[in-house]
Amino acid sequence: METALSTYLGRNAGQQVLRGKIRAGHGELVKAAILFADLHDFTSLTERLGPEETVGLLNDYFDCLVVPIEQHGGYVLKFIGDAVLGFFPVDVPDDPEPAPMAAVHAIRGRLTELNQVRTARNESPLHHGLCMHFGEVLYGNIGSSERLDFTIIGTAVNVAQRCLEYTRVLGADYLFTEAFARQFAVAGLQSVGAHRLRGVEDTVPLLKLVPN
Repeated sequence: METALSTYLGRNAGQQVLRGKIRAGHGELVKAAILFADLHDFTSLTERLGPEETVGLLNDYFDCLVVPIEQHGGYVLKFIGDAVLGFFPVDVPDDPEPAPMAAVHAIRGRLTELNQVRTARNESPLHHGLCMHFGEVLYGNIGSSERLDFTIIGTAVNVAQRCLEYTRVLGADYLFTEAFARQFAVAGLQSVGAHRLRGVEDTVPLLKLVPN
């Protein structure tokens, strides 16, 4: 049961469910880094592939993200089509502090390796957008009395999702909010200005990885 829940819900969410935290509305406020990522041009890719090839492509892509996120103190909450939502809670008793920036670099490396394999097979390389933000989120059960989802919600989640849209606008595969960079003392980032995000009242300063 524990293995099945961890596989389908994620390690932390599965443990929460096993402990009986299955009541709608049950949750806790936590501070966390929020990760949103998705593939660019996924629709055009799938138009050239059959269902089985599409699933294989997604599995390859998700493998690039899931292992680094979990190895560096994060949790994958859900797959939304070709997108991934993960988070890295901080100040968790008995847990080491997460290293979300190390996860980003590992994701970047794994995607590079995957694209080398795809190029050798005469397949198109994959490009994606990834955004990291930091803030307070509500982590817990959201849904109805008949169907629940263990996830995170809050303004910080909305900001991370809206920032993801700017990876295409700015032509930057990896974007980070100033709040994230300040919390984790991240160096090696370059400002791309403050931007007004859809549905977010204040402008949000964004940074990108400095090109190698």
